[in-house]
Order: sequence, then structure tokens, then C-alpha cells
Amino acid sequence: MYLRASGEAGSEDLVSAGTWGNAQADSVNAVGVYVDGQQGNDDKNALEYQVDYVKYYDKIVVTGLNGMNPYTLADIYAEDLADNGANPEEWGVVNNLENFFKFYSGLEIGDGTTATEFEASNEFIFLDHSSSAHKYDVTIRNNATVTLGVKNTTGVVEDYAQDGVQIVATENGLFQLTTPNKCSPAFTVESGGVLRIYAGLLQGFGTVNFGSGGTGIIETLFSDFYDNDIIEFRTTGLTVDACRYHTDSADKQDLGIFYNSPSSLNRITVFNCVDGLVFRISYNGANFVQTYRSLGGTTYDVGVLEAATVDLVDSTFDPDRIVRVT
Repeated sequence: MYLRASGEAGSEDLVSAGTWGNAQADSVNAVGVYVDGQQGNDDKNALEYQVDYVKYYDKIVVTGLNGMNPYTLADIYAEDLADNGANPEEWGVVNNLENFFKFYSGLEIGDGTTATEFEASNEFIFLDHSSSAHKYDVTIRNNATVTLGVKNTTGVVEDYAQDGVQIVATENGLFQLTTPNKCSPAFTVESGGVLRIYAGLLQGFGTVNFGSGGTGIIETLFSDFYDNDIIEFRTTGLTVDACRYHTDSADKQDLGIFYNSPSSLNRITVFNCVDGLVFRISYNGANFVQTYRSLGGTTYDVGVLEAATVDLVDSTFDPDRIVRVT
């Protein structure tokens, strides 16, 4: 951003006319930031003169299908290139280096009504916040399906995951108005949304809300959930298999809370936290947690709502580190 100085009203035009001299400089009585004043100077080939407005993007919204196919990160980047004069470093909100995508905005998949599909594999998404004052949230709306990574079902051996996607939010923004603090954007799957994470990573988010409203399909397989403030498991369509939940050992926090009974919980590992996963519902009998393991570094390995019953089968944890919650 540049400052423009002027003397008498209307003399601003003398700058571009090339007649600004000592007389005009001597008559300067005010200096201010000139934003969107008259005709915009939007010549993208002359960035040093780009002073008349600033564009700021809150989020990228993806809706529908790309022909008959799901949208991809390459599609988003291509659209960004088309909109910014093929100069993403100075004008775009998405930068790309091979399979590394840096976002200067949030991402919203779907509009709540239009059937939408999005997929990514073997790619890295970095939400590069400027400040914690404005968060780059990720939202998956109703009637939207997001698939991150690849699941292989052989029919002979167990399912396995590959070509995962890592989604990481900036720890601290580049520009902070106050003492730096974690940006912690929200990651939300709304009621009716579908999210499948295979061999993936979610890191650095604030509230991760899986299935806000109680419905929707959330499938997580061989994935890590690291350094998020809290995870809310709210959908009955949740399946977890071979996933790890943990936080920074220097900044331990609670891991997550179950508010509705999930479909299946299998091979869960927790470590480096205050409270491990907390169950505010009963999950016993025909439904049970298979192989829940605490590797230590916890204040409590698992939490259970008072009067609720949870069956932990073939599990390893310290019985003295079970916390009763109210």
C-alpha cells in the first residue's frame, strides 16, 4: 500500500500528468491512505502503482460437479490463475508447488442444497493465516461429499489407506494485532455432509465438528488428528479405524468428546493430552470400543459421563486415569 500526498483539491491529477513539483510539494497540507477514491488503478502489470483498492477473500466456495467428475485442488488453482492474470504470488489466494497448495482463504464445499463432490489425494493443504483475527475455516455443507486420500478394499485382507491428504493451519499468523496466539480455525462437517479421510492429517484447528446436527457420514481410516483444540463427534454415522489423537506435548489439551453413539470405533490411540476421548453417551453391549490404547503423556486416559457405560475391549489404559465427567 502506498501514500498519496496532494495540495489543493483536485491537484491529485497533477501527479499522473507529470507536473508535480516543488510548488505543489510546498502546499501539501495532508497525507493519507487513498483507497477506492475515484477511478481504480488496477493495472496488474504495474504493481508499484496499485494503490486504489485492496481485495480480501474470506473463503473459496466449491459447488456442484466439474462436468461429471468431483472438483479437485487443481481445479481450484486453475480458476485462481484465470482470475489473477496468471500471477498467483501477487494476486491469487491459492499458490501451488507440485502437490503443495497454500491457501490465503478458507474453503467451503457445497452450498447446503446442490449435490457437490470434492476429492484430493497425495496432496498437502496449508492454510496460511495472516492473523488470528480472521480465521480461514473449512466447512463441508449438507449434500456435499469430500474424499481425502484413497481407501483400498481387497476383500481378502483388511482395508488399507494410501495417498493421504494433510490439512494444516498456521500455528501463528504472520501479522498479529496483539500478542501472537494460535489461529485455530474451525473445521466443520454440517448435518448431512459426508467426509472420508484416508491416511490423512488434520492439524492446528480450533473446534473440529464432525457431523454438526447429528447426521452425516464421517469415515476416518489410518489418520492423525494433531494439535486441535477439541474434536466434537456429533454424528451417528461415524466410523473410526486405526486413528491417532494427540496434541503438542508443550501445549496439551483435551482431545475430543462423543455426543452421539458412533457406528464403529476400532483401534484408537491417544497420547500427549489432558483428557483422552470423552464419552458423554453410553456405548456398550452390541456396540463397544475395540482396542483403545493410551501411550501416555495424559492427565486422564479416557473420560466417561456420570451414569453412562462404555465397554472398552482389548484395550490398554491406566484404570486410575479414568475421569468421571458431569
